[in-house]
Parts: sequence; structure tokens; C-alpha cells
Amino acid sequence: MDGYAVKVTDAGKDVTCSDVIYAGDNPQMTLEKTKVIKIMTGAPIPKGCEAIVPIENVNIENDVITLPSDIQNNGFIRMAGEDIRKGTIFLSKGETINAYTVASLASQGITHVMVSRQIKVAIFGTGDELRPHYEKIEDHQLYNSNSPMFLTRSKALDSLVL
Repeated sequence: MDGYAVKVTDAGKDVTCSDVIYAGDNPQMTLEKTKVIKIMTGAPIPKGCEAIVPIENVNIENDVITLPSDIQNNGFIRMAGEDIRKGTIFLSKGETINAYTVASLASQGITHVMVSRQIKVAIFGTGDELRPHYEKIEDHQLYNSNSPMFLTRSKALDSLVL
């Protein structure tokens, strides 16, 4: 969320913008009273910042920014590591790794995990009375319904069907 790094004591005041911080920047500046620093989504907060005010919550006229009167300390600030607490298990043994778990792993800098080999499955129906569903059957025969069911279930479990 784009916004302004502010001091809580400047709530309701007219201030000016002294700098801009973009995502990926390493800000060295310190926020001063009656000044704000424009901050872009994903950017680190500067020293002295007590809250972030979303850009849509300010009024700007002739380079003067009017801050809202109610600014909460640490408002709209997300601290590093607050999304997953230390010791939290977010991938359990036996859990299937998918796009979401890969994103969770990557967000924590995890590049390798122990995995089990994909299960290989061969499916075949036995019995002289069984025929595939695409063949015409006679009165003494049955459609092989178990093989397609096991095939579908095996694929749903990410098994390699041979």
C-alpha cells in the first residue's frame, strides 16, 4: 500500500514531503517532525517513522499534505516476520507441495526440503467378465468400473499412473 511515513504527533497537521522510498531501497534518512516521507508498497520504513498513512487518507494541495486527525501508533506498519512466527509449522510431513506451499517456502528463504518419491501405480482389472466402458457388452459381461475409478483417484493423489 502506498502511503506516507509519519510521526503520530503530526496527526491533523499540514506537512511537507521530504523524500520518497521505493521497494528495494535501503533508506538512510530519518523522519523529522512536520515532514513526511512518501513510501511505496513493500518499501522499508525510515528511522523515526511511527505510522503509515495510506495515500488515499491524505489531502494534497500545492505540495502541502494535510494528515488525518486520528493516526494510530504503528498503524499500517507490518513488521518483518509477523506473517509466520518462529516455530510455526507451515508445511507438514506428508503434505503435498503445491504452488501455495512453494510460495510459503520461498517467502522464508527455504530452498530445499526433504520429499518422498512420487508413488508409481499400475492399474488393471482382472476377470473374464470385465470389458472396458467403451466396448459393447453382452448379458454375461460387466463394465470395468473399478479401473477408471482407481485411475482417477490415483491421479488426484499425484501418483504417477503407468
